[in-house]
Amino acid sequence: MWFDRRQRPFAFWLVVVQLASVLPLLAFATLLTYRLIDAQEDDAIVRLQQKVSVAADAMAREGDRIRTRLELLATQESALRGDVAEVRKLAARLVAIDGSIAAASALDRTGQLVFTTRLPEGSPLPQRPLPPGASPVFERGETYISPLTPGGLDHVVVIGYAVPWRVDGEIRYSLRMSIKPAALGELLREQRWPPSWTAALLDQKMNIVARSRDEAQYFGKPATASLQQVIANRGAGIGFSTTKEGTEVITAVAQVPGTPWWLVAGLPRAELQRQASGPMRQLLIGGAVLVVAGVALSFALGRRLNKSVQAAASGGSAAPSEISEFRFVEIQRLMLENDLIGMVRLKDRKAVWYNPALERIFGYAPGELEGHSPRLMHIDDVTFANFGEEAYVAMSAGRPYRAQLEMVRKDGARIWVDVSGIRLSSDETLWIIMDISALKAEQARVEQLAFRDHLTGLPNRALLVDRLTQSLESRERSGDSLAVCFIDLNGFKAVNDAHGHAAGDTLLKTIAGRLQECVRPQDTVARLGGDEFVLLLSQLTQVQEADAILARVRHVIAQAVEVAGGQCAVTAAIGVAYCPGDASDAEALLAIADRRMYGDKLELKQDDRA
Repeated sequence: MWFDRRQRPFAFWLVVVQLASVLPLLAFATLLTYRLIDAQEDDAIVRLQQKVSVAADAMAREGDRIRTRLELLATQESALRGDVAEVRKLAARLVAIDGSIAAASALDRTGQLVFTTRLPEGSPLPQRPLPPGASPVFERGETYISPLTPGGLDHVVVIGYAVPWRVDGEIRYSLRMSIKPAALGELLREQRWPPSWTAALLDQKMNIVARSRDEAQYFGKPATASLQQVIANRGAGIGFSTTKEGTEVITAVAQVPGTPWWLVAGLPRAELQRQASGPMRQLLIGGAVLVVAGVALSFALGRRLNKSVQAAASGGSAAPSEISEFRFVEIQRLMLENDLIGMVRLKDRKAVWYNPALERIFGYAPGELEGHSPRLMHIDDVTFANFGEEAYVAMSAGRPYRAQLEMVRKDGARIWVDVSGIRLSSDETLWIIMDISALKAEQARVEQLAFRDHLTGLPNRALLVDRLTQSLESRERSGDSLAVCFIDLNGFKAVNDAHGHAAGDTLLKTIAGRLQECVRPQDTVARLGGDEFVLLLSQLTQVQEADAILARVRHVIAQAVEVAGGQCAVTAAIGVAYCPGDASDAEALLAIADRRMYGDKLELKQDDRA
């Protein structure tokens, strides 16, 4: 037998006591680990959704940019009077300065081309049946965005934008621009997706327009059936699908605002499972070892206690040290040693027992915490008092307490911990503590991705709109003015072409720093992507304040920048919208400033040609 009946009273009950003390703690730790794993998975999914949302906004911004250029062209004085030759010249200039535009054209209601920049001026123009996108333009005056389409004259695959061109108040032509999908692919990859993720832009026919990886292999091919099903069932949101490579992924989907496009990204499910299996495997293996060790130690202690009792009963004597050396606290400490979960038992808010993991988490030497108040690990007296009030109110009501809070190590470094506490008696509590600093750092990184430009660290469009909205609300109370200034760099593409993308990145970061030096503390400098920046100038008492700032901006942008391979220089096209005066809505102000910036760009181009 495992033990005889004479040993049973001590060995058996010691095993029971140890199991009764360890198993609930192990179960509690397992539950806590599951919760942390769930939290990590939730954070990964939130990060995925935020990345997709940011990327969809970037694509929407690109779409708005093309639409704005078309609308600006269609409302030029020459366009309103029907001067086709002059509009063609303006369109050719736009194509020349914008590398993402393959061509510009216009056709009438019969399908007859009236001009195209694909052919030299004066060339014979073919007539074709009206394309599918002509109906919403001519009949309803709407903007039309085509799916991937072979270009009419050279059969290059493009995406077409079309807007109505009115002459004498009537829609006479459809003004069109053909966009190179490669430009959208470059924009998608600028979002800096994690290496294991797969992101794609789909057109309204569910064909792949751009992809973060292996784009050449899958361009123009339909999305997988599982992904199409996710979009059909859920629209925007989270689902499960399979990539073209056959990888099972958690998929986030968002429609690109203002377009029929879809932005999708997949996080491999296997990656999440690998991340989750490590802590759980460590906990289960460690727990099993602790239970086995506890049972063995309890059995050994039972045998020795039994011998001592038998010796005393037979008239012999037993050395007290044989019993005292197997103190329960020591056995408990051996059983509960681990590197993952800190545990501490408090009596009257002072530590009476804790495991080595707690010392490791907070950087204390063995035994250094004994008898001390947990105040040592709190940032200050106020946070300690607030924590105690919340925790003990909950536990006095019979509820467990759990919180995530910032605490402090012995060396003064701050760490984030997940704290769970239960009440053992009127004056005793048991706490389980896990270091979640890495998780919090990842959350901060996700927030950075969601609201900051990855290259320059400037606010992105989402944060800009938030600040602009707040400034608009503030000016309603103060009566001050504000200005939204759209800035586009002339010559940036030439820098990229001549010196490479690394030089282009250096230029953008340098310009970002110069812009920040030009503005006041209450102003905001944001980057929307590519070579476009926005200044939000708040609390203006007069327009001249904005003029002075923008004069400095033009000057500092025009200064040469040192890049690998030499020097480069660009200039700025700037459009400004004011509140009050132009609009009182954030998006409207941005749109007006954007249009005026393109008007400034065209004027600069005409001046250069002159």
